This record gives sequence, structure tokens and C-alpha cells, in this order.
Amino acid sequence: MNKLELEIAVKNGADLRGADLRGADLNWADLRGAGLRGADLRGAGLRGADLRGASLGGADLRGADLGGANFNWADLVGATLTNCILPTGETFEDYINLVVPELLKAGGKSIKEIIATGCWKCNSWNNCPMHEAFDVCSFLDTPILLRPRIEQFIQLFDAGLIPCPKIEE
Repeated sequence: MNKLELEIAVKNGADLRGADLRGADLNWADLRGAGLRGADLRGAGLRGADLRGASLGGADLRGADLGGANFNWADLVGATLTNCILPTGETFEDYINLVVPELLKAGGKSIKEIIATGCWKCNSWNNCPMHEAFDVCSFLDTPILLRPRIEQFIQLFDAGLIPCPKIEE
């Protein structure tokens, strides 16, 4: 299935659960609302793709390139992002190991202080790690320059994809 055929299938409501799309060139594809739950997208090119509202739960995105993609409101619960290039340009591993710790500390608190609140068992904004990090009442009260990163954190965190950071003693 080429990119155009896939876009047409998505627009016609095709269910692509579990589809084998390994290595597919889906760069800049319009996949809004696509049903890709459990799809095999290993090594797929999804650079600049529009995945808003797509169902990617349980999808295998290992090694996929999502650089510049828009996956706002996409379901990522249980997705595998190992070696995936995130929309912000870094690998998932660099995001977890480098970006997340710096983002957590950006509000002036230590990671240890944030984790001690029990926020890694988040159910709502009031006990979300970003709420704890920035001590604000709403996402809209976070620093404007960090909002895209905070929004990305919340999406990945809510999908259960961000592990609690290890605290160095």
C-alpha cells in the first residue's frame, strides 16, 4: 500500500489495526484519526505526518522517524518508541534521559522533591509531574516557551511511556 492508498483508506475509515507498515514512506501523510492500533511501523518514515487523533495504542514505532509530525490527541498507550525520532527531533531515549530531567527541574525544584509528591501515579493535573514541577494551577500557567515540551511530556506521560526518573543519592 503506498502513501496515497493509505491516506484514502484512512479517510474512508479503514481499520488498519495490526497492519504491517514496516519501513513505509509515510512522510507528510495525512493520517488524522487513523486506526493504527497495534500496527507495525518499525522504521517507518512519518516525518511531518499529521497523526492528530490517530489510534497508535500498542503500535510498534521502533526506529520510526516522527520528526516534525503532529500527534496531538493521538492514543499512544502501550506504543513502543525505542529508537524512535520524536517530533521534536531527538530520539525517545535522549528525550527520557536528557530532556525529561531538565524539564522537571525547569521550575526550580529538584527531581527528588517532585517525585516525593507521589505525582508519578498521576490521575489529574493536580498531581501531574508538570503541575508539581511548575507549581501552577493550569497548563496555561506554565512558561509559554516550555509549553510545547510540557504538552509533549503530558501526552507521553499519560500514555504511560515516561518512567519515573532514577534519583542519584
